[in-house]
Amino acid sequence: RPDLVVASLTPFGQDGPYSRRGGYGVVCEAVSGLREITGDPDRPPPRSATSLTDYIAGLYGALGAMLALPALLSAQTVLTPAPLPLRNLLIEVRQDDGRSNSSERIGAEVDARLQPGRSEVDIAIEARRRESSRSGSAQQQVLVLNGRPTAISLGSAVPLRLRQFIVQNGVRRSLPGTVWVQAGTGFTATPVWEGGDTVYLELVATQGRQPLGPQASTSTTLMLPLDEWTTIADSEDVQDQRQNAAGLGGGGRDTRSSSQSLRVQVRVSVR
Repeated sequence: RPDLVVASLTPFGQDGPYSRRGGYGVVCEAVSGLREITGDPDRPPPRSATSLTDYIAGLYGALGAMLALPALLSAQTVLTPAPLPLRNLLIEVRQDDGRSNSSERIGAEVDARLQPGRSEVDIAIEARRRESSRSGSAQQQVLVLNGRPTAISLGSAVPLRLRQFIVQNGVRRSLPGTVWVQAGTGFTATPVWEGGDTVYLELVATQGRQPLGPQASTSTTLMLPLDEWTTIADSEDVQDQRQNAAGLGGGGRDTRSSSQSLRVQVRVSVR
């Protein structure tokens, strides 16, 4: 317990040849020489009029404990963080579900004529591309006191991986993290704003019906800028693309690619 001051009083100190011996006021008065200087010279040393040894031991023991308190309070002041500003924080969460489908058709026709001393080749290439996109977003807002947790439900159909942010050569970079949010669940968000232009956001993934593995992380802390949308989680993109597909002799071949992704963005502002 580093936050306690303990004063221990023994008759003969904490160490030394007599440290394990017991004693009380009469013994201490005799050993210290107090009784030698008390009373008349022609009579045996008498007992003092009051329990002076007990009083002196208690007095200096209490003073010693009090002298240790300033150092203890100073250490606690250094370790104790400053109180957070008493403000409300608005957490906005939006999910972007983008789907894009593209279709390409490449056709080639070759017309060759061979004549003595003359040759002619006509090549006609036709390329057509059709692209359609469909996107949607869902947004929710939560007002929470600075430093207090709040539950946010995502309800996504796919698992999401929370991101982590690092500063490399003075540049802030976003990398895939080690915390996963299971499909159909969410996370608990605790914003901590200390008064600057950034906010710490602690995220704890909510456990679903199928618990995560023993080595899986369940929480992470992100440092986000205030009043800016930041991507904090996304799904694994599934891409299947066929390239360098072409046909000759008047034929054609379709090449299709599809991708589906889900990302979660957060914006924190002070209210």
